Amino acid sequence: MGFWEWDLATDSFRLSARSLAMFGLTSDEEIGATHAAWQARIHPEDLPVVLAKVRAYQENPSERLECEYRVRHRSGVWIWVLDRGRWLGDTGRQLMVGTLLDISSRKEMEQRLLRMAITDPLTGLSNRRAFNERLQLEWARLKRSPEIQAALVLCDIDHFKRINDTYGHGCGDEVLKHFASRLREHVRATDMAARIGGGGIRCVVGSGIDRRRPSMGGAISSGHCGDSGGVWRGVDQL
Repeated sequence: MGFWEWDLATDSFRLSARSLAMFGLTSDEEIGATHAAWQARIHPEDLPVVLAKVRAYQENPSERLECEYRVRHRSGVWIWVLDRGRWLGDTGRQLMVGTLLDISSRKEMEQRLLRMAITDPLTGLSNRRAFNERLQLEWARLKRSPEIQAALVLCDIDHFKRINDTYGHGCGDEVLKHFASRLREHVRATDMAARIGGGGIRCVVGSGIDRRRPSMGGAISSGHCGDSGGVWRGVDQL
């Protein structure tokens, strides 16, 4: 854990030796020794939230200021920190002090758990839970804006039960993984492909549908499918 001190009258911002080491630094001069320079090291996505919390605390001080955000390490990687601060005694609200705690490991674990909660472990596609949530969001968006387009794509694998019965579930799993890999090549980052159970795979295709593009089903079924040719059934926008 490291410490910091901020003099609002001069904008002087000082970090303790442990705080500096947390970011691969050795002196305050390396970050400019001002709070403005410290802000420049905060992740652009996090900075507005941090500044809003600081302003809210200054206008209506609670017991302490607390926020989580990313700070750029000297190497260029982002370090997650838990920042807690407060006014120092009776200084006329001119001096703030606080602590910095590296919570990168906790954040990585949270992200890993989140991915596990919304990802099908076999195919790496989204799971039923994530699909249902996305489908509800798209449906609400379509009701708000009828002029936009979207599609629900239903994907099926011919004779999938026969594959499992004849060659075993291990072979069926490989077919699913191969199909998912092919599918990922033909869905945009803004769309979602999900396995909802068994051999059932669904895709939510959001706005920006280009009807000049080859159909998703045609793109998938026209590729080389190894020894499982004939297994794929073409899919298309509904």
